[in-house]
Amino acid sequence: MKKMSNQTKWTESQKSAIEFTGNNLLVSAAAGSGKTAVMIERIFSLINNKKTSADRILVVTYTNAAAASMRAKLLTRFDCELKENPDNEYLYRQKQLLGRADISTIHAFCQNLLRRYYFHTPLSPDFRIIDDTQKNLISEKAIDEILEEAATKYENGLFDEYGDVLDQFASGKDDGGLKKAVLDLNEILAGMADPQKFELLNEEVYSNCEKWIESLLNLIKEKCFLAIEYADKLKERYKFSNCGGKILKNIDELTDEFECIACKTSFEEISKVFENNAPSFRQDKNKDELSLEYAKVRSKLLQTRKSIKEICSNIKDVNNSAVKAVKALFYLERSYSLRFDDYCFADGGVTFNGLLRTALELINNNEEVRTELKDGIDYIFVDEYQDANELQSSILENISRGDNLFFVGDVKQSIYGFQHASPELFLNKMRDYSTGVLGKRINLVNNFRSSAKILDAVNSIFRNCMFESVTEIEYDSDAELYPSGDAESAQNMRVLLNNGSTENEAEILLTDTNELSEEEAIARRILSLMNCSILDPGSGKSRMITFGDIMILGLKNNFASNLESVFKKYGIPFRASEKKTKESFDALGSIISLLRLLEVRRSDSDLIIVLLSSIGKFTSEELGIIRGQKRDGSFFDAFVSFDKDAKIKAKIDAFLCELDRLELLQASMSLPDFITYVYNKTGFVYSIAATENSFIQEENVNILISAARTYSENFSGGLRGFLKYYESISFTDSSPAAKINENDNSVHYMTMHKSKGLEFPVVILYNLSHSRKENKNTFRYSKSLGLAFKAQEKDVFGLRTGYDPISLKAVNLENARSESAEKLRLLYVAMTRAKNKLIVSVAGRRAPASKNGSSLQDLIVLPSKLTASSYSDYVSLILPIIFFSPDGEQLKEWFEDGMLSSFAPENPVWTLAFSKKDDSAKTLKNETETEFFDKDEYLSKIKSALSWQYPYLSATNMRAKQNPSKSQEHTRMMLRSPKFDDKEYKGAQKGTIVHFFMEHFSFTSPLSVREQAENMLKCGLLSNGEFTSLPFEHLESFASSDFAARMKKAPAIYRERPFCKIIPLEETGDEALMQGTVDCYFFEGDNIVLLDYKTDIIRGDLEEYIARHRRQLHMYADALSKLYPGKTVLPYIHFFSVDKTVKI
Repeated sequence: MKKMSNQTKWTESQKSAIEFTGNNLLVSAAAGSGKTAVMIERIFSLINNKKTSADRILVVTYTNAAAASMRAKLLTRFDCELKENPDNEYLYRQKQLLGRADISTIHAFCQNLLRRYYFHTPLSPDFRIIDDTQKNLISEKAIDEILEEAATKYENGLFDEYGDVLDQFASGKDDGGLKKAVLDLNEILAGMADPQKFELLNEEVYSNCEKWIESLLNLIKEKCFLAIEYADKLKERYKFSNCGGKILKNIDELTDEFECIACKTSFEEISKVFENNAPSFRQDKNKDELSLEYAKVRSKLLQTRKSIKEICSNIKDVNNSAVKAVKALFYLERSYSLRFDDYCFADGGVTFNGLLRTALELINNNEEVRTELKDGIDYIFVDEYQDANELQSSILENISRGDNLFFVGDVKQSIYGFQHASPELFLNKMRDYSTGVLGKRINLVNNFRSSAKILDAVNSIFRNCMFESVTEIEYDSDAELYPSGDAESAQNMRVLLNNGSTENEAEILLTDTNELSEEEAIARRILSLMNCSILDPGSGKSRMITFGDIMILGLKNNFASNLESVFKKYGIPFRASEKKTKESFDALGSIISLLRLLEVRRSDSDLIIVLLSSIGKFTSEELGIIRGQKRDGSFFDAFVSFDKDAKIKAKIDAFLCELDRLELLQASMSLPDFITYVYNKTGFVYSIAATENSFIQEENVNILISAARTYSENFSGGLRGFLKYYESISFTDSSPAAKINENDNSVHYMTMHKSKGLEFPVVILYNLSHSRKENKNTFRYSKSLGLAFKAQEKDVFGLRTGYDPISLKAVNLENARSESAEKLRLLYVAMTRAKNKLIVSVAGRRAPASKNGSSLQDLIVLPSKLTASSYSDYVSLILPIIFFSPDGEQLKEWFEDGMLSSFAPENPVWTLAFSKKDDSAKTLKNETETEFFDKDEYLSKIKSALSWQYPYLSATNMRAKQNPSKSQEHTRMMLRSPKFDDKEYKGAQKGTIVHFFMEHFSFTSPLSVREQAENMLKCGLLSNGEFTSLPFEHLESFASSDFAARMKKAPAIYRERPFCKIIPLEETGDEALMQGTVDCYFFEGDNIVLLDYKTDIIRGDLEEYIARHRRQLHMYADALSKLYPGKTVLPYIHFFSVDKTVKI
């Protein structure tokens, strides 16, 4: 076997995951364990060792961003190896084949599959993906028709069950509830590999309720066993209490009752146990601390007792009407689904779920297709498998050979239950592959992201709340997080105070909301962090923490508004990363549509998008008029044949001419340069600037340009090939991925869900006392217990009343367990995002505001499996774990007097901190109110103000807006008539032409300077006079220089970028607005290289000219350093007349 990368130190488990072959492999990869790096190395090793070819692998990722990143990292891995072995022709060939490798989301894979085998499906080869608007319209049409037909059958006596389904879900004459029920059921079945199997399950459970009874009785036993285990734990704690005898006796009485209940086999028998009152407990007058504590602990046991009693009370069977309603509901959903698909196919489209469903049917029903796929794919890699659903998993398993699957993920990070993810798939494989027969299981537990202290803190929480009996996952030695073991890496994770001492990386921030809001406490803590430093991994140097290092995570988007108002008061820049506006402009989608339109003019959907963009400038009303003249056929035909309105006709002609010009331009430019030109010169840049999420939009366009550059450098195929390539890496994203602008120095907020896969130097968890609301679907469901809903029954007067049948009780309790487990996994995801500092905000009343009020102290009960199974929010889960840990002594002091002891534990896992309200604002207000009005003093001030004269009258002739290149001299502006076309250009005009040419010049194009200029002349970018005035000899000299070679290697070149900056006026002390345009800059490692072009004719000493422009370049550099904090700007000037590039 060939050696793996010499650059990376792999752990033993990572090596095993990379090298293992011969059977399926499941890699259970903890947070930050380098799973992506392992996957990249495994793919590369298989190709490098000639066990497969790059075009015979399938890599399925969860998101587009992950697919694009995976492909880019594989290319980088190939480049690294080829740098060491430049004569390896095999690797060069494999790198080319990587462009044909299927690295995409499951939806993109299915799309390509259906296009390839369309003749076996109801789809046409050019089918499209139906967007949400079209989907809703088709759905509304289909459901209305189905319900209308069902009503007709009911009236004709052919569908009796329709009356029952109306009784259960409709309200009076309004069938809106029934529509929602059908659509909700359709959504539930969407993620199932075999919907018919679920329908048969419902027929079984509704004909015999034994499954529900069995589920409830098992759940009651489970609660009893947890309560008994908790009671045993309490005995150990209270046996030395002053009143321990009474406590232990009470615990024994409760334990006996739970043991008795656990032995019962029916609800009636259990109910008889409750006929006796619960064992009573009276505290002694001389009660000690443990006795007081037991009063709260005992309430937990009594709550468990009460919940069991509620389960057993009022057990009602599902009535006959509800049974018939379920049967009718499945019939209506099946009819709706078929009708909906028919309409989609007839319209030449398919939905995202339709892609998967149709692909699975194709694979299952056609042995020839299935065999071709199995023979054509050597290895299948599945990333984030814990988030897959049954349908997705079934597609992949049906095209595998049975020994070539590689699954990677972390079931502790499965947080997409609301999208029908099935973590049980991962759990089942963990169990099955442990034996080594069906496959091998490897655990990656070393974390390379977070500091050792943060890992200890995370372990301390989940070791005490994540249990298999409660969450199906045991947080044992295989699940815990371990440091990488790299001493240098551990050193780099430290957070240093300004006095050089080290700050603990895991912190509980306590806030007494009687004194201070949680938002204010967080704001104050953030400001104090500005005095701390961390090591910058890029430069290897220590740097201060910035606002941009800090990410606040919460459960909901709307939490951000509370933070925003408080942070504004404290002067903290803030951005909610997921804040969206109703009117959003999608520049990326418009540019992609334009590229498609240049390839295929007759694409109606792309044409309409481009017409409504800044290129077309058409209005919706104008498009309606165009379509109105010719309603039949395609919109493209209606567009090109329109002649009804002269004004609109002129716009159409101008647009078609512009398309022709862009098509000619595209043929003469490299792809990345052409996309950059479209972005900068067709109005997209201004449309983006007007949007609230402009930095995300701009970043998405930059990703597109980067993808074009990667494709151009590594693959061939032109525009058509690039569009296919880009579609494979960016399919199914309906919105920009959660992404933070690294140059935006603001504190950011995002939801815990969106943070998955990301990492931040400082993470603050916020508003953890919030409880998420219950599911709002028409009904609940369980894959093992079927559908459940509030049943309706009629009284003797025919009036309907609702009740909770046994089915709803059983399904609700099972779902409560799975939802609680997912909430725990979400907390795990949030906590493991932090690299250098993790702050968990715990806010609430330290002491009750009134005699009967509640407080944080009420949450303190001994943690156990029982408490982990019934927590209400994250604070009630975390606080008791901290309280009963070695770090809990300080928390006890805070509860008592609101202060923390200066004598903290010697080596705490968690550091406790708190904010206390100060009275500075109140004092200032009081001082202001007691000021007296001095009449003589104010009259004197008024006279002085009225007689004042401005001392800098000469400065009034200076412009408020300054140009950097003119900032040292104040000259009159001379207006001249412009010169055009073949006339001779001189001086500054030539300089303008050279700047324009350099703005559009491609450093990566194989064409020479003159050939590119000739193309610009043909496309109308240059006139004849401008073309002949270009100094080709000097331009060719620069294009072949070492500096140009540096520019060619840059990932992106930014040209003609305008900026504004406030500068002080030395004469007056006032300020002026400086506006300028940076000719060119690019990123080179951690530096920004700034280049300014000068066309001055050098007469005399070059140093004089350099000195003349030095201040201008420093202003540009200062502006860029503020735009990109933390980057070093290296300014250069290139003097064309002497062919020299000089560093300033």
